[in-house]
Amino acid sequence: MKVSNRRTMSLRIFALLVLIVGGCLATNAQRITGSIAGNVKDEQGAMVTTAAIKATNVDTGFTRSTAANADGTYLIQYLPVGHYTVEVTAVGFKKFVQQNLI
Repeated sequence: MKVSNRRTMSLRIFALLVLIVGGCLATNAQRITGSIAGNVKDEQGAMVTTAAIKATNVDTGFTRSTAANADGTYLIQYLPVGHYTVEVTAVGFKKFVQQNLI
């Protein structure tokens, strides 16, 4: 294969890679859902594994709930993009509310 043919082939491969990466970045920027993750701790920093977590979209009223796992962490996925309030409750603890999450 000649040097000019190799350069042409290399340029074509490079252009293809740029198109693929660019397409992936554009797709990633147009997500219609998000997630909220965190961990639940008491005042001493110990994980609260019995917590119930509820995210509410303040504009639509849409809610999704989950429970903290054995590590005290939680993940609420597939939330339509918007403004949320998150409420955390657990037996023996005062309810915690976090507002204005986007």
